[in-house]
Amino acid sequence: MEKRIGNALIIVNQASPSIADLNTFLSDYSFLILSRQGVSFKDRGLNIIVIIFEGEINHINTLAGKIGRLRDIKIKIVLI
Repeated sequence: MEKRIGNALIIVNQASPSIADLNTFLSDYSFLILSRQGVSFKDRGLNIIVIIFEGEINHINTLAGKIGRLRDIKIKIVLI
């Protein structure tokens, strides 16, 4: 299957009970991740994570779906 390159923007509410699950998913799919950067906005109660990845579309969609179902966490993906 063809590999795609893309990025994900993940917005996390700092009070989210799902942060441990998010980190588990990112570790489980680390074979996709080329780069990961995080920024904390303490005054807004948000963390923003940007990921650059390369992989098969089914793996990317599976990861995005798992993250998207987590409470107080939003994800947007761009593929090229």
